[in-house]
Amino acid sequence: MPNEAAMFKDVDTTWKTTMEAIDSDPGILDLNDRDNITAQFIEANKKLDQIQNKLDAYLEEKSLVFPRFYFLDSQSLLMLLA
Repeated sequence: MPNEAAMFKDVDTTWKTTMEAIDSDPGILDLNDRDNITAQFIEANKKLDQIQNKLDAYLEEKSLVFPRFYFLDSQSLLMLLA
């Protein structure tokens, strides 16, 4: 899942950069106009949806390979696989 990790890092960087900008200038309306924040967050949400779908597919694959994992929720399965 290296591609998903890179996508998540990109989303994380966008979030941190935006929060730093808001901390330095709390006028959110000015920030929206200045940095096109809406488009950045729409793109970040799309990436997060892709990451979630890939993660779900990965966990489903592992559940099929190891039937005893089938009844575990995603968070528990991630803890076991980590």
